[in-house]
Amino acid sequence: FDNALLYCLHSLRIRRNLRDFRGMAASLHVLGDIYQKTGDYFRALLNYRRALVAVQIVDEKYGEAMTNSRVGSLYLQLNLPDKAFPYLYKALEIAGHIKAHEVEYETHHLLYELYKKQNDYQQALHHFELFYALRSDVTSRQAEQTLQSVQRGHEIEKAQKEAEIYRLKNVELADALQEVQILNENLAQVNIHLEALNKEKNEFLGIVAHDLQNPLAGVSMTASLVRSYIGKMQAEDVKQHMEKIERTIDRMKEIIVNLLDINAIESGKLRLSLESIDVTALILSVLSEYVPRARSKEISLHYTPSSPVYAWVDRQATLQILDNL
Repeated sequence: FDNALLYCLHSLRIRRNLRDFRGMAASLHVLGDIYQKTGDYFRALLNYRRALVAVQIVDEKYGEAMTNSRVGSLYLQLNLPDKAFPYLYKALEIAGHIKAHEVEYETHHLLYELYKKQNDYQQALHHFELFYALRSDVTSRQAEQTLQSVQRGHEIEKAQKEAEIYRLKNVELADALQEVQILNENLAQVNIHLEALNKEKNEFLGIVAHDLQNPLAGVSMTASLVRSYIGKMQAEDVKQHMEKIERTIDRMKEIIVNLLDINAIESGKLRLSLESIDVTALILSVLSEYVPRARSKEISLHYTPSSPVYAWVDRQATLQILDNL
């Protein structure tokens, strides 16, 4: 009770400073209850009376009825019936007017106890009957209030669960949206990669077309030359031209094989077969393929070979370089 008393006194000081008479009445009423339970009836009575003044100032009828009943109860404990009667009947009057059945119920029981002590059994029986009649009503009201409280608790719990379900659904939706966003980002990266591959493919096809263009043109020109002059050519000349076409076709095959080696291209490694080769002979070989085309355009090609020049190179790659030059 000591801690309760300290907190209640502190609350009373705050409410007094705020001039909160309704709050002051509540604090004074609790102080009266504390002092009554600890047996300090004088201070209990003092605080009940001060609470009664406070509720009368704010015209709070329920508090006034309950406080009058408490004062009457205290006088009953002090065995002062003459002082108890006015407060108890005042409590009944106010409670009956505002239909505060709980206060009526308690006050009739106090009056029953009071009249029984005075051996006035007729009045005691009268108030006991009223007390008993109100008890079922009060009990019913209390049960209804308890039921309503339980229902409200259930509704609150249900609302909290629904809110939690809604929150979890939102979390799941947010996670799903995040996954979709990640998938979209991954898809964008894949699209970028596909665009890069498509570009590489186009570049690859351009390289193929470029590298095959010159040898193919040489084959076409040589075949056209043989067809046009076959009647005037010696068998040995025709044989040389056919061998040139075969060599060119073989070189085209090697170009295609090398260009189609995707793994080698992507890894940056080409399969080069290095050997010691006379570069002068390679130059003459490439030059011989361009002579017919140059002659058809009235262009003269001249190359004066020096002594053999050997280099450690890949034959096919060197031919492609010379052909592109």
